[in-house]
Amino acid sequence: MALASLLDINRALEDGDTSVLALSGGVEGLADALASSTSAGLSSSAVVDDALLARREMYGTNKIEEEPAASFFALFWEASYGDLTMRILLVAAAVSLVVGTLEDNKLGWIEGFAIFLAVFIVAMVTATNDYIQERQFKKLNDVKQSFSVKVLRGGEEVSILVFDVVVGDVVVLERDDAVASLG
Repeated sequence: MALASLLDINRALEDGDTSVLALSGGVEGLADALASSTSAGLSSSAVVDDALLARREMYGTNKIEEEPAASFFALFWEASYGDLTMRILLVAAAVSLVVGTLEDNKLGWIEGFAIFLAVFIVAMVTATNDYIQERQFKKLNDVKQSFSVKVLRGGEEVSILVFDVVVGDVVVLERDDAVASLG
């Protein structure tokens, strides 16, 4: 069965239309189209590395693509210009710098520069903390999302990581199990 047909079946099922599943031979027909079996799962020949890789390339992996993490520069920009207080301080620093320089050509710039420096330091500390927290959250989330599931492969129950589930695997669910699927 072509990928487009499987996607059409999936869309129809998501919309609550089960008639399309009946037209394709029911669950057994869908399993046959995926070279799988509802009672034995993927055949022994379908679980060799090359066949699993081909399934992942054809149907995709069982992992949600994550948005790229914000760069340190983006976090710094947000910390320094995204906050209203910081923008007010930057304007105050610019005004102080101009007025101070006009009043005292030699030392008038110090107060304005000090405000700019304080804003820079606060923005650096905030961006650094946000950067570290984002990385820690990503690591924690990766660990949380990685768990083992039982699937039928070659007629036997095997335990694999959730990211290794491929289209055609029959997932064995027991009480309190998490469903290992994106769709």
